[in-house]
Amino acid sequence: ELLPRCPIEWDDQLPATWKEWRSRQAADGNSYQQQLQTVAGTRKDLMERVQAVFADADPHLWIEAWQMHQRHLVYSTFTDNEIVVSTDFSAQFDHKCAWTLTCEHPPRSNQAVYVVTHSPGVDGDGERTVSTDVWRMFSEMKGDALFHNTALAHSVDYYANELPALEQAHVFTDGCRSQYKGRRNFAKIAAFPSVHNGVKLRHHFAAGHHFKGPHDAFGKDPTFLARMAERHQRARIATPCPGATPPTSTLAWMRPSRRCSSLAPSLARAPPAAALVL
Repeated sequence: ELLPRCPIEWDDQLPATWKEWRSRQAADGNSYQQQLQTVAGTRKDLMERVQAVFADADPHLWIEAWQMHQRHLVYSTFTDNEIVVSTDFSAQFDHKCAWTLTCEHPPRSNQAVYVVTHSPGVDGDGERTVSTDVWRMFSEMKGDALFHNTALAHSVDYYANELPALEQAHVFTDGCRSQYKGRRNFAKIAAFPSVHNGVKLRHHFAAGHHFKGPHDAFGKDPTFLARMAERHQRARIATPCPGATPPTSTLAWMRPSRRCSSLAPSLARAPPAAALVL
């Protein structure tokens, strides 16, 4: 007992009620269903139940705190021969027209957001400075490991050309198995240096339900602008570009900008066909 207990909260005479998910027999009599039930007891019973729940949650919260510290440490100490990438897939974008017909099913595009931090330095006041680019990539392809590895490969090749001393890329993602934490992605991680001229890839996986950051917000801007442009008839984005072939030529690139609010595209280094360009 590291902390004293409040005698009122732990009173074994005062009544208390709370809700718990408990199993109950289904109507068929052969299976069980989870049902939120009201439980009656004393204040002491309630506190013991809360203590048991936190006993299971504390290790998870400790892992999340440790990984967040690790993430902040990497951003604070990475050198000029490294880049740091935070990435995630944004919500699927529906290419809806301003006016639709009954039962109409529009085509869809997936968007991957890559927030790349690089080129650390020191300003005149001795404060650490970095450059941050935001990449938004659209494709008709499914948001899976193939999409992620194709987009990441293009991004790393771009920075290897811009930063000749690049030796290592740190990538922070969630633990989605179909996109990042699966055998298809692990195989790409292992072979990454041999494909990208010796540039090593260090992939950091976040604790479940805790990977939040600017990469989430940056994914909402293009879809909002596209929806407003279509609604006000300033652009036609209801159909994707015809003739696109997977996997790389369906990527629509938005060249990184030092100003995160800038959404002006540049296709100077983009594949010949694009699914959606704003």
